[in-house]
Amino acid sequence: MQVYFKSIFFITALSFLLSLIIFLLIGSSSPLLASFLVAFLIFDISFFYFFVKSKRKSNPLI
Repeated sequence: MQVYFKSIFFITALSFLLSLIIFLLIGSSSPLLASFLVAFLIFDISFFYFFVKSKRKSNPLI
């Protein structure tokens, strides 16, 4: 899982920055909180994706 940490971190940071810019442009009442929420959801999805990918590589029957 250590191999995928850089990818997960990059995806999460990029999604946070992009969502922060979008929420600031549309005039959201709490853009920082919304950006954290979006980044957390994308972090969970990417972590799950890379976790399943790692498991399938080690055990192809799953």
